[in-house]
Amino acid sequence: MKSETLINIMNEIDDGLLLRCEQETIQHGTFRKTMRKVIPLAASFLLVIVAAAWILHPGKVYVDGTTSGTTARPTVSSTAPIHVNPDLPTAASWAVESYEQLAELWSSMGKGDNEETQNYQQYGSDFEALVEKLQGENRILIPSLDGKPAPLHLNDDYKDIMVSTSNALNQPWVWYTIDANGEKVTVKTMYLPRTQIEAAQTMTVAEYLETYNPYAPYPGNEEKHPGLTIYEGEIDYDGTKVTALFTEFVDDKMEVYLLTDELLVCLLMDKDGLDSGWSSTFGFMELPLVSE
Repeated sequence: MKSETLINIMNEIDDGLLLRCEQETIQHGTFRKTMRKVIPLAASFLLVIVAAAWILHPGKVYVDGTTSGTTARPTVSSTAPIHVNPDLPTAASWAVESYEQLAELWSSMGKGDNEETQNYQQYGSDFEALVEKLQGENRILIPSLDGKPAPLHLNDDYKDIMVSTSNALNQPWVWYTIDANGEKVTVKTMYLPRTQIEAAQTMTVAEYLETYNPYAPYPGNEEKHPGLTIYEGEIDYDGTKVTALFTEFVDDKMEVYLLTDELLVCLLMDKDGLDSGWSSTFGFMELPLVSE
């Protein structure tokens, strides 16, 4: 049962990941025969390790329909920042089905009997600071279209909103899968740390990534991202034109990064995903947290 759950989670995560795995074929007969013996042994050994890790750190499904998972300290990928929080012992994620459930999740931090949300300080100072910010301001920011909450994509296979205590730049992120006038768009958002907000207002998004994450994709850093086409351009955003960073993959997908007053935003979509013009009315709006 745990292996089936693990496979489902891996499939869900793979839908929005920057890095994608491709299968390679072995063309030399002798090497193929040798690998036929080695690969099953290696695969069995890997499966034992994965199963043990899954047993030690199982995901949880709550009665209200939200899900969460707690893992060991996250592995740094080739595009991860050089800055690693030394006080981050664990990471967790929660998936919810609606903006209302998201507001309830942030409101529940530090309260109730759920250990993962009650003791949110265990996920490090950056996540703790974000919880205190959102609860102190009694609001969150959610994607909007035409001044209304952006319609969620309503996937059958996974929930459309995910909160991660630590992701890119080792910061908390919130992901939304929305329906933007027929386009499936994954909206990845990171609240700018308080110490970066003032400096970020004078930067383009490429300058921000270069400053705070030297391993991120930006013009001049292409050698670290073979296979990506990276360039700056303008995007219609919330009634105005802003400078954005585009990264195009070898398949039909691209990511568009932009900065707002409070957020670093990454939009994952098809390469022609902006053609319908939906981004001109796309923005973010405030949603109050749930009162006790």
